[in-house]
Amino acid sequence: MGKSLTLKQRKFVRHYVQSGNGTQAALAAYDTTDPKTASVMAVETLGRPSVRQAVAELLDANGRAPEELGGAAKSIALMRPVRTAPAPGATFLSSQHLRRP
Repeated sequence: MGKSLTLKQRKFVRHYVQSGNGTQAALAAYDTTDPKTASVMAVETLGRPSVRQAVAELLDANGRAPEELGGAAKSIALMRPVRTAPAPGATFLSSQHLRRP
């Protein structure tokens, strides 16, 4: 499992791979007992590329396929970071624009 993960993230990954349920994994790994808060925490945690990589590695180490997670859990686990292009006509400020005169 990735060395860049916190202890709580590693615990989350283990529970997530075991249960396939992000909310249950967050309830087990983080300091919350509220399912709504745990659900938000699960989405945020699974949004991190390092966590998704750890999920994939643990599934592979256990001889399991991501499809076994099922439903929304599977789609979140398989998300890849998406690079987006700037909108047509978008203007970006450089650091020199942020300096005070």
